[in-house]
Amino acid sequence: MEEIEPSQIYLKGYNAGYMLNKYEPKLLSQILANENRHHEFIKALYDGGKQWQKEKMVEEMSRGVNKNRGQSIE
Repeated sequence: MEEIEPSQIYLKGYNAGYMLNKYEPKLLSQILANENRHHEFIKALYDGGKQWQKEKMVEEMSRGVNKNRGQSIE
């Protein structure tokens, strides 16, 4: 299957969504609540924000596993 390159608009939106969710999640929520998600840039904002959430969750789970290592279960 041929891989499709994302457009420049999508890439900019994705990166913006990732950074907004990392540093200004309330602002990203406000933007997404008021915009049409069918627009390529807005969809990319949403996708980038979701990626940040996934990475954050994996990091938190990893810290929890490492924190609990060495503790005995009673």
